[in-house]
Amino acid sequence: MNSKILPVLAIFSILIVAGCTSTAPSPSVTITSPTEGQLIEGNTATVALSASNIRLAAPNGTVVEGEGHFHVWLDGANEQRGPKTTFVFNNVPLGEHTAKVELHRGDHSPYEGTSKTVSFMLAVSGQLPPVSTVTAKEFNMTATKFTFEPSTVTVNKGDRVVLHITSTDVGHGFSLATYNIIETLPAGETKTISFIADQVGEFNFFCSVFCGSGHSDMRGKLIVNP
Repeated sequence: MNSKILPVLAIFSILIVAGCTSTAPSPSVTITSPTEGQLIEGNTATVALSASNIRLAAPNGTVVEGEGHFHVWLDGANEQRGPKTTFVFNNVPLGEHTAKVELHRGDHSPYEGTSKTVSFMLAVSGQLPPVSTVTAKEFNMTATKFTFEPSTVTVNKGDRVVLHITSTDVGHGFSLATYNIIETLPAGETKTISFIADQVGEFNFFCSVFCGSGHSDMRGKLIVNP
């Protein structure tokens, strides 16, 4: 074969292989019910889910990428696990609640970036407040070495707080212990965090993922007025 043709064929082969190689889409989860801020009659909370780019399977201690199951929490506790798409929490106290969902592998290690939360309210028949009484306060926030901007968030008690946090440089975290919130913030992505501000006071939040020498200074404050 002509020696001049060989390099051309080699380059052509590399291009074919590169063209056939693609990154598999990341798994994701959607909370289909309840919806954000929904008012529900009774003391049963039913969390309905759907998942994309993953095969739901019962956990068996073995890691198979592309397979997984749900972990579901209510108010940071009462954890339920499994591949089913509906999780029922009974005898839930009336008032505001937050459900959190993640996708996990067969050994219960989490798929990064799959965490979702939704806040809702349970009330007895005849005492459901009008939807207009729940005010949503939305904030666009950035996480950059070594600050949150804005670093202070001010709301009123009863407000539904929605934070859209974008990590602009490296991976960060967001922890607000008073509301049982801890989330990872992958670099270049925006994470939405939602909760009902049901406690009055000033509460610190901070970066929960080590991000460099100034990590300990990366913090902010939530102010909830009466």
